[in-house]
This record gives sequence, C-alpha cells and structure tokens, in this order.
Amino acid sequence: MENDRLINEVDLAKNFRRAIEPYISEDLKGSAIFVDLSDIYAICLSYVALIDSHLISKGDEKINKESLVGVLYEIDSELVEHLSFHLESLKENLPLVIEQIEKYK
Repeated sequence: MENDRLINEVDLAKNFRRAIEPYISEDLKGSAIFVDLSDIYAICLSYVALIDSHLISKGDEKINKESLVGVLYEIDSELVEHLSFHLESLKENLPLVIEQIEKYK
C-alpha cells in the first residue's frame, strides 16, 4: 500500500531512537522498539489511506467485488500479519522502556 507519508519510517525510527535512547539500557537499545514504533505508524497511515481511497471516497457507490477482495487481502496482509508482528514485539519491549524512562535519574 502506497501513500504520501508525513515522514518516512527510517527517519521516524531515528527520531524515536534519539528521543528514547538516552534513558534506556544497552539491551533495549538493541531491541526492535524503534523499528516497531515507526512501522506501526506507517501501517496505520497505509490503512487510513486504503480505507479513504477504496471506501470513504466511494460514498454510497457500491465497491465491486474484486476491489473489495483486494482491500480485504491488503488488510489481512498489513493489519493482521504485519501489524501483529510489530505489536507482539512492542508488547514485550514497551513496558521495559517505559519503566526505565520512569526510573531514569
């Protein structure tokens, strides 16, 4: 799914790294947290663009079966598979990051 992103994922991951890294341990610095956060952003933007272009913009117009199936396959690929992958990793690392930032002196 292509769309005009406000910021690309690599730059966003660097921004997350720059903001978070000073507060966390070396172990977490090597985790996927920065990529997870930026990819989740990109996945969400792609989902919004997909829905806007295929459903919202159609109004009351009926979407044809082939387009609908294509949209649902993209949702399966991006939301169910790709997003799930990043959420599972984030679920493991985010509480640790939050805890370390809160304890930072």
